[in-house]
Amino acid sequence: MSCANTLYQTRFGNHLPALGGDPASAESQGVPVNRIKIYAFCLCSLFAGLSAIVTRAHDPSTNVSLGTGMELQSIAAVVVGGTLLTGGRGTILGAFFLTAVRAEMIALGAPPSWDISFVGIALLVIVTINTLLAKRLKLA
Repeated sequence: MSCANTLYQTRFGNHLPALGGDPASAESQGVPVNRIKIYAFCLCSLFAGLSAIVTRAHDPSTNVSLGTGMELQSIAAVVVGGTLLTGGRGTILGAFFLTAVRAEMIALGAPPSWDISFVGIALLVIVTINTLLAKRLKLA
């Protein structure tokens, strides 16, 4: 079963976006909010542990500070992927986009400081677009 099937064709997959959109509304529709939250956190922890094992197996000299400084890139990938900061649905396309741009910047020989600048600018642009769309939808 693929990730898309899990998200769109199972009860658990349908409960996750409902919970992210509005927990009170999801609970009123019969979604077991606390149980779904626990399952989601357990799955997140399981996959974090698996990724740590794979990273350690790939490069045994890694240390615990491997992801330090990646917070802005993580938030930008989520926002560029279409997820609102207030919760709801999104895609993984933001991570692919930012990774592709980073690879192209390296290939073109851009200084490393440009990467974080691009991520910040992309985040500002997307948040501005999300804000304008939200205002426009409230007026409609």
